Amino acid sequence: MNQTIKTNSGDRKRRNSRFDWSFSQSVKLLFRKWLLLILLAILLLSTSCIRNNKSEGEYYSDNYAYILWKTASGIQTPYRINVKTGTGTPACSDPLCNHATSVCPFHNMSASGFGIVGKNAFYLRNYETLKFYRQLCKYDIENGKLKIIYENNAATITGLSVFDDYVYFLEFVSNNGDGNKPVYNFDLLRYSISEDKLVNLGSCGLSQNATAYAYADGRLFWRDPDSKTSYFSTDTDFDNRTDGDKDENSMSDGDYSITLERGDTMKYPVYNIPYSFNIISCKLDTSEKTVILKNTPAFPMTFGNKVFYFEYQDKPLIVGYYEDENGSKTDNPIYDPRGYKLYVCDFNGENGRLLCDFGDNYCFCLTNEMLGKSGNDNYFVIKMQRCEISADGVSLDMLGDAIMIIDVNTGEYKEAKME
Repeated sequence: MNQTIKTNSGDRKRRNSRFDWSFSQSVKLLFRKWLLLILLAILLLSTSCIRNNKSEGEYYSDNYAYILWKTASGIQTPYRINVKTGTGTPACSDPLCNHATSVCPFHNMSASGFGIVGKNAFYLRNYETLKFYRQLCKYDIENGKLKIIYENNAATITGLSVFDDYVYFLEFVSNNGDGNKPVYNFDLLRYSISEDKLVNLGSCGLSQNATAYAYADGRLFWRDPDSKTSYFSTDTDFDNRTDGDKDENSMSDGDYSITLERGDTMKYPVYNIPYSFNIISCKLDTSEKTVILKNTPAFPMTFGNKVFYFEYQDKPLIVGYYEDENGSKTDNPIYDPRGYKLYVCDFNGENGRLLCDFGDNYCFCLTNEMLGKSGNDNYFVIKMQRCEISADGVSLDMLGDAIMIIDVNTGEYKEAKME
């Protein structure tokens, strides 16, 4: 570890697009996506995280984190987790609402792109049960009031990106292709949060999978996997484009950022992982890079001025079995490299330590989704799996999802009781 270096978290203004609530509904789906997630981690250098964004002059700092969860009747809706009491309740302010009709402000909402700025939540939704989203909504968490910022009657809107100052999204305009090869055209729209003003920036040549994933120093950083230039940046008006420009410091805090590089190839073959990760700390003012952690089994999570990471287990446990091309289970086991221990260190690599040991009752099970961060910055919420060791002593029986609340300072944790 390096000598402790004092950081100043207020020096750099950087905002990442918030919320991608792509909840895995089964462990099996996670297994299929595992290798893809490893590759994406290297490319994107980002985490799946949720945080209340701070807007100028206003910060909705409460004791809640927000996630997507299913009610007892199977309706998926945003929940607010009280990190103090450990209870989770629907974010909808009506206690009598069943969240199954358009009366609910979150009915038919999109799980992708949801973001909170100040006391307001921004998201896309349908006004009826359709395949496509046609409304941009703003919900006042404090007062329970819904405002429809924009809606149309025909075209879909997608690609929501929420930042401190602006909200961006795409609206379908036309299809210039044929039945065999459609070519979709989208307009880019921008909503100013402070001015409460919507502007159509016109057709910008973006595909339906394009998103703005970070905003720093007046520049938007875009990822468009369907274009010839997958990464580029623009100003807030989508002008002054720089192709190939990536936000390498999207995982940053104060004086430091975190990036990743490939570690040793097949160092841990029992896990069926092609390579491990080295976590690199970069000092922003000098660009000096230091390897602070070598050969970790997964990309880290960042929160405040800390890096949360995993280490390989001494005794790997089986969490499932791979399937063949026909979907049938094979005898090839899947091991969970992360297990049930979570570690933490500073952005400069100092003060590394074990934060949480969840014992044999919970495991990460191939996912490290940091689902929510509370407004007071002392807790984060993460999805885990309840489990127990099977009679064979080498495999785990999965008992369902669990939402864990973790104190980032003490490592104390508790499972949220979801109402």
